[in-house]
Amino acid sequence: MVTKGKYIIIISRDTNEPLVAGVKADRLRVAGETIEIASATSSRWKEFLAGRKEWSIETDYLITDDNNIYDYPLMVGQTFNIRIQDSPQHGSDTYCGGTVICTEAVQDYQVGTLVKGSFVFKGTGPLS
Repeated sequence: MVTKGKYIIIISRDTNEPLVAGVKADRLRVAGETIEIASATSSRWKEFLAGRKEWSIETDYLITDDNNIYDYPLMVGQTFNIRIQDSPQHGSDTYCGGTVICTEAVQDYQVGTLVKGSFVFKGTGPLS
């Protein structure tokens, strides 16, 4: 079965509730470093070994009530245990997660539109 993006949610492992309300999009990023090594067979081409990995998740959301305008920016610098999964109505028990630090909170205020915002959560430790 195909997973639809609108059903993916980020849940606090501590409270089992969504960490951010009104989510419009999530982007999970996993990156790996490469370590250059000296080649035993070629002096003209670089060779690399796989290094350590890192991950982060970015979340776009709509402000759902006035409290979020003031509470959400205060999440920066806090650590959360999260899991990323299908929403309970459409999902299964399959998920991944880990510990994240909120590194950025942005809110956009435009005349005539809903207030929207975004977060960046940087993974600390493994994504499992």
